[in-house]
Amino acid sequence: VLLGSRVMVAREAATAPAAKQLLVDTAGVSDREWESSYEKDAGGIISVRSELGEQIHKVHTRGLRVWREFDREYFALTPEQAASKIARDKQYIIEQLNRHFQKVYFGLKADGRVVDL
Repeated sequence: VLLGSRVMVAREAATAPAAKQLLVDTAGVSDREWESSYEKDAGGIISVRSELGEQIHKVHTRGLRVWREFDREYFALTPEQAASKIARDKQYIIEQLNRHFQKVYFGLKADGRVVDL
């Protein structure tokens, strides 16, 4: 985490200036406290599961709160359980992704309804 964050804020990095500032402004915690990020905000950092199933530590944003919720509610299930629960919660999932990520995840029609396949 530390090395990756330092590289991202380097002058030579192509990281957006606002993202660099967010990383610089994130307080962090001492070595003894970082594991608390598995359950709660720890100095502006929370932990989520990567696509490879490993814990990764990210700046605590609205989008990351949704990721953590989805980790616990959907991604931790067996594929069969997840498919059923995702189908049941489809509208909620779409609302959360569209509301809390950096861009609209699912396209919207002119009247605001989600474009569905």
